Amino acid sequence: APAPEPAPPAVEEEPEREEMADTVRQIAHAFEQERRSWQLEQATAVLEDPLAHAMRIAQDELAEEIFRDDEGAVLDARGSGMLSKLERDALIGQGLDFQTRGEIDEAVACYERAIAGGLRLPAALFTLGTLYLQQGERSKARQAFARAAQDSRYVRAMKLAWQRDG
Repeated sequence: APAPEPAPPAVEEEPEREEMADTVRQIAHAFEQERRSWQLEQATAVLEDPLAHAMRIAQDELAEEIFRDDEGAVLDARGSGMLSKLERDALIGQGLDFQTRGEIDEAVACYERAIAGGLRLPAALFTLGTLYLQQGERSKARQAFARAAQDSRYVRAMKLAWQRDG
């Protein structure tokens, strides 16, 4: 009878697999640490300056609105007093730009036109209210804040802005 063929030498996959698993665990641990650190930074930011935090939320929402795809957007809104989404988005972009550069009057004009043209975003109303306060327009700020208060994320910041300005 022919001698049985020797088994092929065992491939040493086990140490390699274990090394890979260790690397994956280390990466996962690093990501978890980073996530916790980020959460702590966010919580600290809210505690330190809720107004600045709310303003960042509002600016993010305004930027998201520009990129939001609206299949049902009316492209020709002439005669209705409403602006098309494209026109409102352009005004939001200009408003954000003016605001960033400290050109408050120009930013206010852009946000006012976008809101008058149909923009119904509490972020825009909150932003406009804070800009009105910077201009010393407390009555207009109160009206904008009253409309923005439908989004509870802005309520604490609006009260703080009102107190700081008062």
